Amino acid sequence: MQLTAVLLAVASALAFATATVGQQRAAAASSDADARHGRFIGQLVRNRLWVAATLGNGAGYALQAAALGVGSVVLVQPILVTALLFALPLSARLARRRLPNAVVGWALLLTTSLVVFEIVGKTDKGVAHGAYRDWLIITAVGVPLVAGCLISAHGRSGAVRASLLAIAVGVLGGVLAVLTKSVVDTGADSVSDLLSTGETYALIVVGLGGFYVQQLSFQAGALEASLPIMTVLEPMIAAALGVTLLHEQLRADAPWMIAVAAAAMAMTAATIALARTHARASAPPSRT
Repeated sequence: MQLTAVLLAVASALAFATATVGQQRAAAASSDADARHGRFIGQLVRNRLWVAATLGNGAGYALQAAALGVGSVVLVQPILVTALLFALPLSARLARRRLPNAVVGWALLLTTSLVVFEIVGKTDKGVAHGAYRDWLIITAVGVPLVAGCLISAHGRSGAVRASLLAIAVGVLGGVLAVLTKSVVDTGADSVSDLLSTGETYALIVVGLGGFYVQQLSFQAGALEASLPIMTVLEPMIAAALGVTLLHEQLRADAPWMIAVAAAAMAMTAATIALARTHARASAPPSRT
């Protein structure tokens, strides 16, 4: 089961990487004025590249859901950062730019630390549903945080706008992963249970909201400010919620937990470095 979850998560990362590069290039073609009005959506849906990339994004999400169906959130979500390993050479090729030599070192560090984290830090699947009280707490904290980011981003531009939107994307993405895990586990029991649980409808709202805000963050253009934030924040929040909400646990002896913690820190550092490189390699042309 764990190997199946890993393979599905890697396939999901590949699909997300390809889709992200396409969505970035399509969304960056819109101006800031368009992004603040209804024209933005119309421009996107008429862009063939964006439509194709969105279909790829849907495939990536389906593979992620399948991975979460057989594995834990703590196991699956960190693997999705490997999307950077696929997206980097693709975005650099499209932009006709060479990747820095340091990318190889950061890629090796990310891969090695991820392998250590997954092998040493074996995880329990936990429960299928979080307690109602816990969801109320998450809502009480998450909604004002996301709303504050969106309000603060409105009227701003460039790196500040991109960073604020990226925080919202990271929070929504982390919550979406946990909701997906719960909904997939519920759907495996019966369709009636799937339609009667509030998590199903929360998933639709959070998923659509997160997708739209992500497109706004891509449009902002300052990917070096936004991409590292959303890439690191989403798995961190998802893993934290997996442990606290779904009671997933890392099963390792005390000495090995040091290795797990070190691997997690190395993964974070490598992800930030690679995300910044990806942002520079896929920087959109200037807009007016």
